[in-house]
Amino acid sequence: MAVGKYLKWMLLSILIALGACATGSEPYEPVQFGTLSLDTSAAGHLAQAIRIKTISHDDPKNTDDSEFAKFRRFLQRTYPAFHRVSERETFHRHSSLHTWRGRNPDLAPILLLAHQDVVPADKRTRHLWTHSPFSGTIADGYVWGRGALDMKGQLIGLLEALEALARSGFRPQRTILVALGEDEETGGLGAQAIASELHRRNVKAEFILDEGPMILDPFSLTGKAAGFIGVAEKGYGTIAVVARDKEGHSSTPPKNPAVERLAAAILAIQNIRFDQGIDDVLDQTLTTLALDFDGISRVAINNLWAFGPLVQRQLKAEPAGAALLGTTIAPTVLEASQKENVLPQFARALFNVRIHPRDNPEDIFNQISDATKPLDGISVSWVGTPSIPPPVADTQSDAYQLLRHHAAAIADNTVKIAPVLVFGATDSRFYSRISETILRFQPLVISQDELTTIHGVNERISIENLTRTISFYRGLIKDAAGGAQLSVAAQ
Repeated sequence: MAVGKYLKWMLLSILIALGACATGSEPYEPVQFGTLSLDTSAAGHLAQAIRIKTISHDDPKNTDDSEFAKFRRFLQRTYPAFHRVSERETFHRHSSLHTWRGRNPDLAPILLLAHQDVVPADKRTRHLWTHSPFSGTIADGYVWGRGALDMKGQLIGLLEALEALARSGFRPQRTILVALGEDEETGGLGAQAIASELHRRNVKAEFILDEGPMILDPFSLTGKAAGFIGVAEKGYGTIAVVARDKEGHSSTPPKNPAVERLAAAILAIQNIRFDQGIDDVLDQTLTTLALDFDGISRVAINNLWAFGPLVQRQLKAEPAGAALLGTTIAPTVLEASQKENVLPQFARALFNVRIHPRDNPEDIFNQISDATKPLDGISVSWVGTPSIPPPVADTQSDAYQLLRHHAAAIADNTVKIAPVLVFGATDSRFYSRISETILRFQPLVISQDELTTIHGVNERISIENLTRTISFYRGLIKDAAGGAQLSVAAQ
């Protein structure tokens, strides 16, 4: 097989998983996750949580406030010990910040994020569900329903762990902050409100943990499990491009009408070549994964100084590969005339922009403006305020090494855990002023088939994975907040 074709096949498999093998030292002794004791009570709690339809909508007027109020009461009733030891504050409409104060106020807190809201279940596909999307059915070793994976399973697992710690008499040295957003799926106004208040209070967290990648088993290329921790995330923004002309009748079309001008602007923007390249995170991802391979691919990726252009060329050939290399922009919404025989005065296109950590919104906007300046009747503007890419977390930090340790522990300690760039937007992007160490991980061992159910048909989480989530958070919180240093407790 030719070198190029072999690399392309290998890199495509990497991109499907969005992860790789970890680098660096092993500062902690391995721990044994042990035989799982499946937590059926937690499964019941998650089933109840799924039945509460905390659906967020693009138009807040369509959001059912009573469901979020019901969810708040459910959490207070189900986790009384945690609510006794923590203080609860409400932000925006239904977002909450819980503060479990540590004994040493001089220590920076840890901040754990989750979101309460879920996406709707498409009525057109509900007949394809094995169990109704909001039934919270427990069957075949799974809890079924919308939000099971994104992300009520993780939220319930976190609160189960906090409840158990509170009941056990655990007294943290370091303050534990838990922020539960209400609208992560539709913009994150709740998270923004919490983050702004924490910044106003001059809170600086030791680290922040939000949802993110997980452990794939098997990883399609090696046939072995591989886990991923998001250490970087793209910024997010929406660009509006508007073309203007005189309104009129379609029977007497002018030269260069608004729709034609808009089409020219779209083509001009699509021809922009944003900077692309293999950054430090992707370098780690590629280089460390190559250790599992023999032959041409291992040589090429382990010697990017010589084969970098070849590897980069293969990445560019795939949409996901190009997204790893730099900023992306895509036209997603088109608006013009409301009637087929009327020439519109305005034609508008919305572009979704995912900003690579090496870039910033101002430079991206300037490139788009420059590309459309030669065109008549075109204006460009941001819709709202774009989010800048959060800082890239240091993979040599104590927080990352601690998280990597506990991530590996939920499998069998032989699984390789890698840093990776996250394409999607999470609530954590609003907290960049609170901590430089923002990490993203979901403590699940999951197949590719299960992964595809997120936001889709038959979303579900295994009870085994729910138990893993609880164990992960119990261990992580004890080691992160139990003492003056981030360290693994004595086994």
